[in-house]
Amino acid sequence: MHRLAHFALVTLFPLAVGCGSGTTVSPDAGTTGDAPVGDSPGTDAPIPDAGPGGCPSAAPTAGASCTPQGLACQHGDDPRPRCRPLYTCTAGRWMSPQLGDCPTPPPAMCPATRDLASGQACSTEGAYCTYQGIPCECTNCIRYPVERCEGARTWRCEAPSMTVGCPSAQPNVGSACGREGLECRYGCEGPRQVTCRSGRWSNEGAFDQCPISRRSAKRDIHYLTEREVEALARELQRLPLATWEYRDPALQGRRRLGFLLDDAPGSFASDLEHGQVDLYGYTSLLAAAVQSQGRELSALRRELAALRAQGHGHRRDHAPTR
Repeated sequence: MHRLAHFALVTLFPLAVGCGSGTTVSPDAGTTGDAPVGDSPGTDAPIPDAGPGGCPSAAPTAGASCTPQGLACQHGDDPRPRCRPLYTCTAGRWMSPQLGDCPTPPPAMCPATRDLASGQACSTEGAYCTYQGIPCECTNCIRYPVERCEGARTWRCEAPSMTVGCPSAQPNVGSACGREGLECRYGCEGPRQVTCRSGRWSNEGAFDQCPISRRSAKRDIHYLTEREVEALARELQRLPLATWEYRDPALQGRRRLGFLLDDAPGSFASDLEHGQVDLYGYTSLLAAAVQSQGRELSALRRELAALRAQGHGHRRDHAPTR
């Protein structure tokens, strides 16, 4: 089981590459806002001001009148969505936004482009640079799926959204969009999803990359039988592993380890809709393998104990008498 746990850690960490830990805008961001971001199929077209009944072009005043009921409008350009004020029209009045801990980052000397920044050494912990809204953080920490901090500080950059039609960086709730029903997910720390509804980005059904594990949030719960667990363990054993480099220039220069969705389209570890590995499903497959191996080891121990007891009894039966 020790080897399996080591395998889980070694395999999971490369899968987290491209997940966001960068969170705030650096003072230098304005000088690099037009830098290329790689091969993202998304768009970065200017977002027009809202028309009647839409979001105002500037942040509203808390308590001012508004319409319609339930309208949500987000303002600002902080790459941390939780740090962009989100105003909601409730009972005809704008409600004050509730923000989390959003400290001002230290100044940063930003490389000219995201491609030049990614993976390069930096000096100031917690500094940020942004490129078309996509953040790079100066840190030696990886925060997802398991936080660890070690080694030298480098610029760790989010990858742009690779979903066709989605903006490269997460747009503000309430800003204009063009394809009804389009869902766009960003980063690895939720909620980081927006959906195009009636021409505006909505946070309806916001996606949280960290799964909700309480029973109250789930339905049709089925506990796996031992046979089902063993089947999942065999699936994991058959999963072909590969190494590769990403096409995105900012993520090149280091080979990654993991599996490809094309090799396991029906796996619980595959999120084909968004072209991602389902890390929760993947770790659950690892748990199934650990449980299956644990039962095999227990059975072997019982068999070994029975053989030892049988051997002791055989020696007593044939011991010489004096």
